[in-house]
Amino acid sequence: MSSVTGRIKSVEQPRGGYISIRKFSMTIFNDDQELSEENIHSSLVGLAVDYLFRFMITKDSNTSFDISLKGAEILGQYKNAVKLLKKVTGLDDESIVCACKLSGYDVCYRAGISSYKPVEEIEPDKSTIENIRIMVKRCIRFSEKNGPIIEFGFTFEGAYTEIITTGDGDFLTEDTLWDLKVISKKPNKNQTLQILVYYLMGKCSNSNIFSNISKIGIFNPRLNEVYCIDVSQIDDEIINEVSLKVIGYGEIQEKTDELITFNQIKEYTTKEVAEILNLKTSMIYKLIKNNTIKAYKKGNRYYISSEDLEQYVLHQKRLALYWNIGIAVCALIVVIMFISLKLELV
Repeated sequence: MSSVTGRIKSVEQPRGGYISIRKFSMTIFNDDQELSEENIHSSLVGLAVDYLFRFMITKDSNTSFDISLKGAEILGQYKNAVKLLKKVTGLDDESIVCACKLSGYDVCYRAGISSYKPVEEIEPDKSTIENIRIMVKRCIRFSEKNGPIIEFGFTFEGAYTEIITTGDGDFLTEDTLWDLKVISKKPNKNQTLQILVYYLMGKCSNSNIFSNISKIGIFNPRLNEVYCIDVSQIDDEIINEVSLKVIGYGEIQEKTDELITFNQIKEYTTKEVAEILNLKTSMIYKLIKNNTIKAYKKGNRYYISSEDLEQYVLHQKRLALYWNIGIAVCALIVVIMFISLKLELV
């Protein structure tokens, strides 16, 4: 059992990672604001920025700080968390301080009580408070330029596997899955892989909120930088390998005379279908062109649903059966004719 981030930490990626950040387009926003040194852990700052951003957009404090409340409940400090939450009303100093304290409860939910440190000890100084305020405002401006945001804190029901059992993403706009990274450097290979995994799990989930998603992006309010890439620009080989080796999709679980079933996969690329059927990719394109295999196009790629692939396999088995029966009947006729002719000669 593992979360998305936990799984990625254990994955040995190829040299340079599955997706280099250099493949992403980058945009830098300039607001002439400089950040100062902070006196609390950067992870707490990141959580506070994330949750305050959600609250400022949705005005729903309970949902925005949901993980914090769950962590406090595990610790037996739910009432104290609710008191803090009532004081979160905007981007004033008290709201930001309470948001930082609330974020301290997250670890109880994500990693367990053993990692918890008393939230009473979390006391952000003036420069830290101002940094958080600046970064939340950057997030709001980002959403105004790239939004609207259609979903915060989404999960992947129906798409988890034995390898990845938990994980939740940050937010979605109309066509992009975004991850918020409050970090001091450019995103690394683990962070680019994380958001690709989110995308693939979203596409395999039961939710239709991912149906129009075609891009993945990272917004870093600390550096005020945006990174984005259209998934169609990522090689099929990388998509396939991450699906199979990192998440656990694409493994053939069962082959019978009637059908082929696959773990969690709902759609296949032409290359995957070629490998499954032991045909050349060019032949798959011919079958698609002749409408022998039903396919649909997203971006510049063709995809075949699992149902359509199973129908094709069943159809081919029936054709093979009819062919074999035809050959057997013809052979039987030849034998009968040969015997008849021999009898006539006698």
